[in-house]
Amino acid sequence: MFTELCGGLGDEQQSEVLSLLAGGDFGRASEDDQLMLVRKIIPSIKGPSEHFSQPREVLSKLISHLCQQLVECRSIRRFRVVADCVEALLLKQPWAVSQFNVESVLSSVVGIGCATGPNISPDHGGVMFQRLCRLLGALLAVHRLKLKGRSHLVVQVMQAMLRLLFVPNRGVLQQRAGPASARPPWLRGKGAGLGVAEGVAYTRVLSSLCDPTVSAVANKSQRSKQPLTPATDRARRGMGQHLPYLLMEYAQCQLHSRLLPDVKNTLRPGLYAIFDIADQATLRMVNASMDASSRAIFKTLADDYRRFGRWDQG
Repeated sequence: MFTELCGGLGDEQQSEVLSLLAGGDFGRASEDDQLMLVRKIIPSIKGPSEHFSQPREVLSKLISHLCQQLVECRSIRRFRVVADCVEALLLKQPWAVSQFNVESVLSSVVGIGCATGPNISPDHGGVMFQRLCRLLGALLAVHRLKLKGRSHLVVQVMQAMLRLLFVPNRGVLQQRAGPASARPPWLRGKGAGLGVAEGVAYTRVLSSLCDPTVSAVANKSQRSKQPLTPATDRARRGMGQHLPYLLMEYAQCQLHSRLLPDVKNTLRPGLYAIFDIADQATLRMVNASMDASSRAIFKTLADDYRRFGRWDQG
């Protein structure tokens, strides 16, 4: 029904639907139905027209509204639909995504993963985590240039996501000790946790941070006028100054929480990729700022990288 309906919508009708949704007005139709309609409309939006003179403003406002909706979702169906809409806008209509929108997506990812995140059943924890990774992947693939100068924010988001992969040790939740203890509602309860698929999804995002594509870090004019290598090298050096703090987070999480062995194995290529690009001065600073227990874990990880890193990544 929605496909047929969207196929008959002209620019004027699309403008009206999107403008209403951007303002949070869902009329008589259910919110889920309206969001499904929007998801069908997104790929067909072409830009300014006679009846849709300000698509950038409308779509930018819609993204902000959807990011807020993501954090407030109370069902997995709603979460999937809203996440689909945000991802489609990031990938299909990049011209409409503002700097504020990019930061709103980052903020939403953190909000969803915190203790006050969406109250959705832990049965869907894996789906939710993978959807968050997809949103981060879309940002890095299409909007990485908008993240320039905001590497510290990206690392904070990756730290928050990393904590979700750890399972707090017995008694930690009651004592609230350690960074991985404040679980979101969708990861609470007996047997709640994330597995190999989620570890793979996280590592994919981390690897793209460490080894970006040329298209992600250079605009069209730069790709045609400059050598391709400098753009990627600059991006790697920039992240190499910040990502070592993710290694420190990993070491600290190990003190209060545990990783399933298979999940730990899936994370290794991404962690080793950090060592590949890490700024040595930052590594020394991170090492010096740890306590003795965290430093021992960090040293073990660094030793493993020196022995196995290149082969694990190959």
